[in-house]
Amino acid sequence: MHRGRERRRDVQSVTVKRPVPERCVVVYLDFLGYRELTPDALLKFKAALEMSLKDVPLPEGTKLDIWDYRIFSDNILLRGKAWSDPLVGIQLYMAILLASKIQGVMTTNGYLLRGAISVGQLYMDETILYGPALVDAYNTESKVAIYPRLILHDSVFEALSTPIIRTTFEQQPIALLTLQEDFDGHTFIDYLLLMSEAAAEHHKEYIETNLDMHWDEPYVWAKYAWMARYHNLACPRRWPDRPDLLIERHHFSKLQTIFEDRLPASWQPVDLWGTTMQALDRLLAKSSDAQPETEADVAEETPPSTG
Repeated sequence: MHRGRERRRDVQSVTVKRPVPERCVVVYLDFLGYRELTPDALLKFKAALEMSLKDVPLPEGTKLDIWDYRIFSDNILLRGKAWSDPLVGIQLYMAILLASKIQGVMTTNGYLLRGAISVGQLYMDETILYGPALVDAYNTESKVAIYPRLILHDSVFEALSTPIIRTTFEQQPIALLTLQEDFDGHTFIDYLLLMSEAAAEHHKEYIETNLDMHWDEPYVWAKYAWMARYHNLACPRRWPDRPDLLIERHHFSKLQTIFEDRLPASWQPVDLWGTTMQALDRLLAKSSDAQPETEADVAEETPPSTG
C-alpha cells in the first residue's frame, strides 16, 4: 500500500449539442391582467388547447406531434415546425385555427388574450427557447396588438408572398375567412367565426358587463370597447338574422366623457351610434396614442426569460 497514491479519476468527455433554430410558425399569447397564470387559468388553457387540437380539422398528412408549447409566467408559446414551403402554408392555417379556438374558449371563460403570429427561425427544447420568430411575435404582441386581439406579424405576409406557401394556405377550409383587417390596418384573427351561437350570446353579455363595470377605468374600458366594436361587426356576418346579438347603445353612454381629460385638446367628441363604428375607431386610436406607460404595460426589447 502506497501512501499519497493519487487515485485516477475517469474523466468523461461531455458533448454539448449546438442549438440550431429551425423554421417554425409561432403563436405567442399573453393573458391580460395577470402577472402569472393562476391554476384555474392554466387548467382552462390546457383544456382549451386539448379541445382545439381535437376539433381543428387536420389537412391530409399533418401530424399533431409537430406542434408543441411552453408556458412561462402569463405567456404561452405554441410552435409548429415548418421545414418545407407547403408545410408553412398548412402550419399557418393550423396556427390561425388553434389560436382562434383557444381565444374563443378562454374569452368565454373570462380570460382576455392578446397575441401575435410570426414565421421564422426558432429553437425550443426543455430548457432553451430563443430565435427571431419569438422576438418578432413578442414585440408585436406587446407593442402593436394593444387590444385583446391576435394579429399577424409582417413575417406572415412575407411567407405568404411565396406562391407555393400562399397556394397551400388558401386551399385550406375557411383560411382567409378567419382573417380580418382592423381599424388601424393590422390583420387580426376573427375568433367569433368558429364560435357557436350560444357562445356569441355569452360573449355579448361578458362585454356588456365589463363595459359597465370599468367605465371609470378608461384604458381597461378601451379593451372592452374594442371587443364591442369587433363583436358588433362580426356577428351580423355570422348570424345575420340575430340583431339582438349586438351590443346595445346605452353601454356606450359615457363615451363622450370618460376620455375627455385624457385626450389631446384637438380631439372632438362624436356620436358613436350615429356613425356606426367609425367613432369608436377614432376613440380607440386616440386612446392608444394617449395611453400612459405603466410598469405593467411597458414592453421590453426582448422577450421575458424562460429559464
